[in-house]
Amino acid sequence: MYFGLFLATGVFFIFIAFTMFLPVMVLMPQKFAICFTLGCCFIIGSFFALKGPKNQLAHMFSKERLPFTVIFIGSMLGTLYVSMGLHSYILSVFFSVLQVIFY
Repeated sequence: MYFGLFLATGVFFIFIAFTMFLPVMVLMPQKFAICFTLGCCFIIGSFFALKGPKNQLAHMFSKERLPFTVIFIGSMLGTLYVSMGLHSYILSVFFSVLQVIFY
């Protein structure tokens, strides 16, 4: 039940990011970045609910997936920091693009 709820919420946030905020990303990249990052967090959380935290962490931090996991989590944290903390336009775009590439 939690898997479906988290997954649906994540898909909703990503849908909102791409339909409402991607067209106006030139004006407000922070809104796209925050919605997309929240969507990614909820989708990852859905797999934590499905597999269990221990199994999901073991899967994410396996030797083959470790570089992608570190870059993706770093880009999510960076996106939130520059969007909500620094309010930096260029860095918000940079971290959002990095996050989309490694998603």
